[in-house]
Amino acid sequence: MARRSLWSKSYGDRAVAKIRVYEICGGMLNAERRLAGRLLDRKSLGHRDRDRADVWATVELGKVRQGHAATADPTPTVRKHLPEGDVAQAGGWADLTSLKTTYEHVDDATLYRVVTEPAELREARA
Repeated sequence: MARRSLWSKSYGDRAVAKIRVYEICGGMLNAERRLAGRLLDRKSLGHRDRDRADVWATVELGKVRQGHAATADPTPTVRKHLPEGDVAQAGGWADLTSLKTTYEHVDDATLYRVVTEPAELREARA
């Protein structure tokens, strides 16, 4: 009887971000995430559905790439809670227009959360 080969598929590239989904003995699917060639983690997906794994890997690759971009240039993410003037000064920007044009982008996850979740109300300060 011929030995059955196990399924695997990779997403992304090795230099930046890579997600690999693979089948283990018994048919269950596992995944590993890599950033710049370094292994971040491995996990069981807990199912055997390859189409579902394909969707998961595509979304996960976007998250890992987004994390890579934030690590490569931390100014917008690390300093986003600070006043814009302070961020511009720390980054050496001449004016706020170029800073905003370069860094203010809507990401899909935040846009989806804002549209689908109810508004978060806070207590008014006295």
